[in-house]
Amino acid sequence: MSLPAIRTLVEKVASRRTKPGQLHDAFNPAALLLTDEMDLSRVIGWMLDPAGTHGQGERYLQRFLDLCGIAPPDDCRSAKVRLEVPRYALGRLMGRIDIEVSHPRFLVLVENKPTARFGDQQLERYARTLPRDHGERARVVTLLGAGWDRARVAAIEGNGTRALKLGTEVRDWVAACQSATTAVRVAAFLGDLEVDLDRRYAGKDAREVQQIIDLLAATPETVAASIAVIDARDALTATINDRFVDLVQERARAAGLGEVRPIPGEMPLFSPNRNGTLRVDIGDPRFDFSLSAEATYFKNVALGVNLRREQRGIAKVYAKEITRLRNALGPGESDLNEWWLWWDNVQKLDASGGRGVNPPDLWAWASDVSDDGLAAAFVKQAAEAQRALFAAGGELES
Repeated sequence: MSLPAIRTLVEKVASRRTKPGQLHDAFNPAALLLTDEMDLSRVIGWMLDPAGTHGQGERYLQRFLDLCGIAPPDDCRSAKVRLEVPRYALGRLMGRIDIEVSHPRFLVLVENKPTARFGDQQLERYARTLPRDHGERARVVTLLGAGWDRARVAAIEGNGTRALKLGTEVRDWVAACQSATTAVRVAAFLGDLEVDLDRRYAGKDAREVQQIIDLLAATPETVAASIAVIDARDALTATINDRFVDLVQERARAAGLGEVRPIPGEMPLFSPNRNGTLRVDIGDPRFDFSLSAEATYFKNVALGVNLRREQRGIAKVYAKEITRLRNALGPGESDLNEWWLWWDNVQKLDASGGRGVNPPDLWAWASDVSDDGLAAAFVKQAAEAQRALFAAGGELES
């Protein structure tokens, strides 16, 4: 396979992708409003609330209960909706659920995961908080973004959780609610929300993938070029990883931070293995500021302050440090495990709000060596974390 053929193929595929600053879609207010997981949770909670300002009463909630496999009672108007609710079992905090819908005859706990990872046994811990007297009318429901295959969804549902994909089931629920809405302005917003869910989690990405497949499979020459590129995947991954590590190290030194310091046996950030991690020394031997990819090939990426050794009881042992980090960096994700003092999704670093969550966009961002690139944003956040942790007088408290 000749290099010119591969170069031509790569250029054609690259031309299909939306360029930064290029407007391919009509303006959508929902896309502007829903910048993170909490925004989406607020909107879904608003829809589920019979007393919500949408003015449609229990109509949306009843449809959602059907979707969750719960037979709705004749009257759902007394249902109460709360966000970020602490859930307890046997007096112990199991975590904070994104959306809680409570009613004398049912209980729904909704964990919204458009881009984030699950914490250790997170769904199972929430399930332990369900009241037994509700039986099958009490359920944990998780809302999933793109990239969840059938096997992973089946594994989630095999443990009793109802898994709904934002790009299909939730999108279609929003569309059904929009069709039944009598308020013109609310119906218009729900129409925009349906389009945004499709664009982010199903439709647009799915169409682009099919267009790329059609291009790769068009002729014997393009197929051969495609296979040559696939064969180089792991070598490309290692090259991108090495370049990104060097760039982060250079910027970290310039910012007065320490060295990149991996833990022995830990996978590289860009890796065909899960849980690849890049760690930067922020001045304490116990923990680092890190980027971590839960899935293979730099997908489901989070950033934050994590320990160098697994430790239970983080919320209690490091309560002061966690408070400082949340005050300085924002609340982050509420679910802490045995590693993370504070963490959030990598999209938090995108000041423009215009970068996609799909792997091509993330890899392109990581390859950007400018001040707008991922390395620059990551090091800037690491420096802010360091200042927050040492703000009380130069030494961290344990």
